[in-house]
Amino acid sequence: MTNKSINILKLLNESPKKRKELCSRSHLYFFSWYFRKYCDYKSPDFHKEIFDLTEDISQPLSVITAFRGSGKSTIVNTSFPIWAIIGSPQKKFIILVGKTQEQAREMLKNVRTELETNMDLRRDLGPFTEVNESQWNARSLELVNYGAKIMAISMDQSVRGLRYNQHRPDLIICDDLEDLDSVKTQESRDKVCKWFKGELIPMGNENTRVFVIGNLLHEDSLIKRLESDIEEGVMTGTYRRYPILDNDRNATWPDRYPDKESIESEKKRIGDERTWKREFELIIVPEEDQIIQPEWINYYEELPDTSDGSYCYVGTYIGVDLAVSTASTADYTAMVPVLVYRNVKEKKLYYYVSSAILNKKMKFPDTFRETSTLLDRIGKEKSEVTILFESVGTLKGYADIYKLENYIVEEIHVSTDKRSRLSLAAPKVESGQVRFPKKGNDLLINQLIGFGVEKHDDLVDAFSMTINWVQRKILPSSQMGMASIDSSGKIRIFSAEDNEIKASIEEQQEIQEAYIRYQEAKSQSSRAQ
Repeated sequence: MTNKSINILKLLNESPKKRKELCSRSHLYFFSWYFRKYCDYKSPDFHKEIFDLTEDISQPLSVITAFRGSGKSTIVNTSFPIWAIIGSPQKKFIILVGKTQEQAREMLKNVRTELETNMDLRRDLGPFTEVNESQWNARSLELVNYGAKIMAISMDQSVRGLRYNQHRPDLIICDDLEDLDSVKTQESRDKVCKWFKGELIPMGNENTRVFVIGNLLHEDSLIKRLESDIEEGVMTGTYRRYPILDNDRNATWPDRYPDKESIESEKKRIGDERTWKREFELIIVPEEDQIIQPEWINYYEELPDTSDGSYCYVGTYIGVDLAVSTASTADYTAMVPVLVYRNVKEKKLYYYVSSAILNKKMKFPDTFRETSTLLDRIGKEKSEVTILFESVGTLKGYADIYKLENYIVEEIHVSTDKRSRLSLAAPKVESGQVRFPKKGNDLLINQLIGFGVEKHDDLVDAFSMTINWVQRKILPSSQMGMASIDSSGKIRIFSAEDNEIKASIEEQQEIQEAYIRYQEAKSQSSRAQ
């Protein structure tokens, strides 16, 4: 403890008048004196940052994620609401928000306990209740002397039109609005975000401050979305992340965890590696049966430059997972265009997923218009792309209709389940050969990472279909660098140096079969015209 800290605590102890004055202006001093029973260890630097955030009225939104046991809830959920009313902020209507009503009431209970039992607080700044004790209930409490109210609400109740006298909510504090179950599906994540932005935020006004504290449970969770919005300037605010260890693997709370042994002891107390990484190191941990890991996702800003000969363009392929109903229970029609290039030196194919993916409910006739629009977005003509259809049941007939509309179509006979198909494509994602645009693929990436728990997986199936077909058809043997049919129907076979060579008998047969299929499709289109 510094000499300055010792002198301040001495002043707080000796002069009640100065104590009330200093504690009114500073949440840090307020907490240090009235909540000193919680201060078993010297406060870390990140506590000071959190206190600064509570005092910074220029920040309308503050998002804080910190390790379990970091003290964030005591500071933000319990101390802050009291100080915000009786201190300099002079807030009048504070809302505490939990995922469930039980969680929200527990937050309010902790505040109420301090107001009822903290004798230093009551002696200096009370009384906090008047005759009407009925206002102190499980959902709200009223500090009559301060003309203020604190209310607890949950995400399952209406928040529209909430007021206390003439006051709209001027401080909103949210804690753990999501859990591991609620972040599993895109539908649930969207629901939380829609409620937060569509109902909770509009509940206040231009002077309302919003605090969100919680943990990192998913790459697409509310906290991660808010972090992105703040970084990109979509929302004004501050994001802070405080794991138990810094980048050098040193404890961020040195007084509580003075050495590696104390960290290891805490880790053994938890006893589960996944929980430790998620709750203490603030690392988003995938489910054990997850096929595509978040860290495998590689991004690109531009397509490869083929002018210097390091890459050559192979073709564009669009995997289609077709649905022919718009009913609420129906699947979505999904189209995933992939532009394939070959790295000459590495002798590898690279798959550049286009941002022009399609995922919507529509009837079959609409798919032609949407397909045409998609081709315009990726800058390709019908003759320049191969559309991949799953050839099963009635879908085979739809593929034939596409052929009559002059599309080049490949029918794929599926014999494995969706999980197996994604597992076959996964190594190309892990190796970095599959690359995604920085914007426009969020829905596909979420379905890939959350496969098995996401409600919809149509994009995943279209993606797997494309990657697996290209793997199987474009590289028929290890001898060949690449084999493909160009837009004119010419079979092209390349060596490692990209010189055209003659193929073996087996290779010629496989390429010839592909060529025949191409000619048949072309002939059918000509007859249709």
